[in-house]
Amino acid sequence: MNRNPSGIEIAALIIGIVSIPLACYHATLGLIAAVIGIVLSVRSRRFSNSGISTAGLVCSIIGCVFGAMNLLLAFILVLFAVAL
Repeated sequence: MNRNPSGIEIAALIIGIVSIPLACYHATLGLIAAVIGIVLSVRSRRFSNSGISTAGLVCSIIGCVFGAMNLLLAFILVLFAVAL
């Protein structure tokens, strides 16, 4: 069965892909984009379990992990800068 992907699936994939480099450059914007991508992916997977929504979910999770690591690294660097 050949079906066309919905707009939510495509939006989730695009936001998930964009969240990865965004999380590397700006942690909070990357985390916000990743959370939006996760919400859209889960919502689209509820209606149809396609590969596009799964890829959007995976990319959003990777962006969320990168954003959290970047935020944690920034916090540690600020903590050590204050300690000096």
